[in-house]
Amino acid sequence: MSPTLQALLALALPMFFATLCLRRLAPTDAISTSIASGILVGLALAALIARLSLGSSYGLWFALLLVLIATIFLLAKGGLALGSRGPWLVMAALLLLWLLRSWPALQDLFWQPIHAWDAYNVWTLRAKVWFGAGEWVEFAREPQYIAAIAGSVHFSAAAHYPLLVSLIQLYSASAAGVWEDNLALLPWLFFLPALILALDGLLARAQVKPIVRLALGWVMLSLPLMQAHIAHAGYADTLLCLALLVALSHWLLYLNGRSRSELLLALFFTAMLPLIKWDGWLWISCLAAALALLYAPPRLLLVCWLLLIVGVTLLVLGYGFSMKLGPFGVFELSHEGIQLPGMTRYTLGFRDSSTALVETLFLQPSWNLLFWVAPFLSLLALGRWRRAPGTRLLLVFLGFGALAFLMLFLFTSAAEFAETATASNRLLMPLVTVFIALFGLSFAKDATSEK
Repeated sequence: MSPTLQALLALALPMFFATLCLRRLAPTDAISTSIASGILVGLALAALIARLSLGSSYGLWFALLLVLIATIFLLAKGGLALGSRGPWLVMAALLLLWLLRSWPALQDLFWQPIHAWDAYNVWTLRAKVWFGAGEWVEFAREPQYIAAIAGSVHFSAAAHYPLLVSLIQLYSASAAGVWEDNLALLPWLFFLPALILALDGLLARAQVKPIVRLALGWVMLSLPLMQAHIAHAGYADTLLCLALLVALSHWLLYLNGRSRSELLLALFFTAMLPLIKWDGWLWISCLAAALALLYAPPRLLLVCWLLLIVGVTLLVLGYGFSMKLGPFGVFELSHEGIQLPGMTRYTLGFRDSSTALVETLFLQPSWNLLFWVAPFLSLLALGRWRRAPGTRLLLVFLGFGALAFLMLFLFTSAAEFAETATASNRLLMPLVTVFIALFGLSFAKDATSEK
C-alpha cells in the first residue's frame, strides 16, 4: 500500500468513528453537521493517538485497531442513520464543486506543497523533529533554550503555540511511515470540504433551499484566500474557521432545543478553538459576550454592564489587571497594553492603519468583491434577519468580532501587521465565514414566510 493511501485511510478511520458516535449522541442534527463535526473530533482523536503512541513502534496501529473494532461495533449496533436522499445529493454536489474549484490547489498539496516559512516554523517544525527523534522533545524560546542543558530542548520561536496542529501532522506522517511534507499536510485535504459541509448543515437546519446552500458553498470555495490556505497548506486558519462554525452550529441547536448533548458538543468545539490557535481566545470572548448579552438574566446582565463600566473607568484612571494562567500564558488589560493568553502583548494607542485596512478589504484580491457587496447584501437581508431563527446570536457575535478587529488594528501596536495584510486577512477569515452563514440564514423558511 502506498504511503499516501495509508495516511488517508488512517485519517479517515477516526473521522468515520467520530461521525458514528455523533449520530448516536445527536441523531436529529443534519447529516452534514454530523460529518463536519466528526471530521473535527476525528482530527482531535488522531492528535491524541499521535501523542500517546510517540516512541512506540506499533502504538499507532494498535490504537487504530481499537478504533476499527469500536467502529465495527457501532455499525453492528445500528450504524449510520442515512436518512433521505436529498441531503446526500446536496453534499455530493458540494463536494463536486469543491473538487472542481480546488483542483489546482489540491495538485499543489499532493505533488509540490508550497510550504510558507511561518507555517513551517510554527507548526511543522515540531512535528518533523518528533517524527525524526521518535520521542517527545520539548521546545523553548530564547531565554529557556539558552538556560537549558545542551540537547535537552530544541529551539522554536513559536514554542508557546498550541500543539494540536503539529500533532495532526505527526499523526499523518507516522501513518504514512515516512516524512514527506505532502504526506504530513494531507489533513488539509479535509478542512475546506468540512467547512462547506458545516455551512450546509447549519443552513439545512434552518430549512434553507438546496440551491441557496449550493450557491453559498460555492461563494465560500471561490474566495481566493480559502484556496490559498489549501495550496499553502500548513496554516491553521481554515481549521479554526471550521471549529468556529461547528461550535456556533451546536450553540444554535442547543438554544433551539435545550438538549444536553448539544450543550456538551457546543462546549467541546468552543474549547477546541484555543487548542488550534491562540486567536481562539478572541473568538471565545466574542461568543461569551454575545451569549451574555442575548441570554443572560437581566440582573446578571446588569452586573456585567456595571463591571464593564467600572473596568473602563479604572483603565482610564491608569489602573490595570494582570493574571498568570499557567500553561495558557498571561492575561493582561491595562492602560499601557493588552495581552490575551498565548498571544503577543500589544501596547495601546491610536495608530492610523485605515489606508492599509481599506486596501485589504476592497482592493486586494483575497476576498473577490465580497466587501464591496456585503453592505448591500446586509441591507437587503436585514428585514429577514429579524424573523430568521438563530440570526441574533450570529449578528451579535459578528458585531463583537468586527469591533475587536477594528480595535486591534487601529488602537494597538498590531496595526503594524495591517500593513502587510497577513495578520488582518487571517483574522478576517472567521468573520467572513460567519457572515456567509448569517447571510444564508436570511433565506430560512421562517425568514421568507409572511407572518
